[in-house]
Amino acid sequence: MIRRLSSSLGGLGVVAISAAVFVASFLLLQSISATARPPEVELLAAARDLPAGTTLTEKDLKVIRAFRDEASAAFVPAEEITRTVGGLLAMPVQAGNPIPRDALLAPAGGRFSALLADAPGHAAFPLFLDEPNIASPPIETFRPGDIVGILAVVAHEPTRLEAPAASELLSVTPQPTPMATPAALTTTLPVTVRIPVAKSLFPQGVQVLVALSPRTDPELGAVSGRPTLILRVPAGELERLALTLQQAEKVFVVHLGRAEGLPERTPAFTFDDFLAQMEEDRRRLQTEGGKP
Repeated sequence: MIRRLSSSLGGLGVVAISAAVFVASFLLLQSISATARPPEVELLAAARDLPAGTTLTEKDLKVIRAFRDEASAAFVPAEEITRTVGGLLAMPVQAGNPIPRDALLAPAGGRFSALLADAPGHAAFPLFLDEPNIASPPIETFRPGDIVGILAVVAHEPTRLEAPAASELLSVTPQPTPMATPAALTTTLPVTVRIPVAKSLFPQGVQVLVALSPRTDPELGAVSGRPTLILRVPAGELERLALTLQQAEKVFVVHLGRAEGLPERTPAFTFDDFLAQMEEDRRRLQTEGGKP
């Protein structure tokens, strides 16, 4: 009996010791893991899908936790919520994703013109991509910092209205109406032919400050706003750009790569240039034995 009891107590002791060793090991591993794990930081994230152009409210934001590292430094920390609410979002952010610092176009209390602080002599120009004469990739393909080119095609020069001379306006003496002679009736007047022309307005490209997408009210289903690029344009080019956009039959907006090595101005490409190039290609193919 005593032996059995002693044997049982010995078994319990072994179990207790094993359990104590397991608990101690578990606590030790937890301690080591906590020590090795980097500290965490609270970040502001999108509480719902936020399109570009959203003016942020508290309902648009939530707090998430992430490891504090170089990557987390690119996002808005939770303690800056007061400064963030009321700011304008420059790019779309999906629900659950942290808010990038670069996505805030104008933090609360800031001004839109702050984007031009490092670009003296420039202006923010709105380009509406839904204009009937504009051909462009979808607004969702543009991001702040993108470089875009603007190519205008003018097929016809606007009609010019000739104003009468001041002497003719002041004259009150009736003038006899000249009779047309047969020779005058058969005279052919010279005709000025306007050649269609394509022109790159900014060969080196201009920078996108913000891309604004139309906003949809989830409750009403109503769409407001227009797809708009806000471009950083040299102030001296505003008049030329505005007139060209209004007069051109077609305006193409294209993504560009780096602008290094590109000229500031390029010669326009006319329809005569196109015909000359086509004829040159034809002669070259004939010389190389190709089909005419």
